[in-house]
Amino acid sequence: PFRPGAELDEIEGALNQLKDTGYSYFMGIFFSGDYERIMDLAVDVGVAGPGRFWMFNGALSSVFVNGVSTFGADSNAAKATYGNAIVHDEGGLPGLPQFDKFLAEWRSIPDNSELLRYINSKQPMPPPGSDLDFERDGDFFLQTPSHIAAFSYDAVVGLGLSACKALDEWETKDDGDSKIFSGAEHHSVFVQNSFLGASGDNDIGPNTYSRNATATYHVMSNILPMVETDEDEMQTFKAYPKVLYDIVTKQWTPYGDSQEFVFSDGSSTPPPEIP
Repeated sequence: PFRPGAELDEIEGALNQLKDTGYSYFMGIFFSGDYERIMDLAVDVGVAGPGRFWMFNGALSSVFVNGVSTFGADSNAAKATYGNAIVHDEGGLPGLPQFDKFLAEWRSIPDNSELLRYINSKQPMPPPGSDLDFERDGDFFLQTPSHIAAFSYDAVVGLGLSACKALDEWETKDDGDSKIFSGAEHHSVFVQNSFLGASGDNDIGPNTYSRNATATYHVMSNILPMVETDEDEMQTFKAYPKVLYDIVTKQWTPYGDSQEFVFSDGSSTPPPEIP
């Protein structure tokens, strides 16, 4: 373990602890800002590259799942990245029925100029002096949305459904109060919510007040080059979904027609646990 933004000697010390275990499989839990420094050094130490396997957490989704990362094709970072995995949550994947319905509506937005204007009218104003622009054109909605979009959509739907139910429950009362429910009443109904949405089965834990972990899609993606290149060129890496945790069967299952998992040596044979 080491702190975020650690000095290189701290990182090297942690990596040498991994080397001393004699293992070939490692779990990396760190942010994208530290990724290249850590994995570059991991190759030098001998715990990354061919014959080793790293599984990263979802903190790296922004640079491999929802984005890409580019390194020199013959760099340590590229050698340390090829054939590893990232486990992350997803708001659904193309090919899953309820997400496909959401995706179809999402991609129809460019054809509805009135809806597009309405969406942009609700976007926040950028901070004074900032170059940020939150307005979206039609092309934005032709892309596959990130998991945040599906999760946010279902959160709003969940609040709406629970508001309707809270109102129905109020109307069964005959106490002469005004036609309104309290925040506490809304909340008490919300935590009992259960519905199938764009991001899967929405089950709220009545004791945690949060979505149950088993009610979302957890995906293991394989980090591979987008295009094979010569050693003197740059190489761009992206994570490709391979297996997902099926919330119905409660088992890990292959995703769609995805190919076999490719490991760090370029084969589909997992490296031995101990070299």
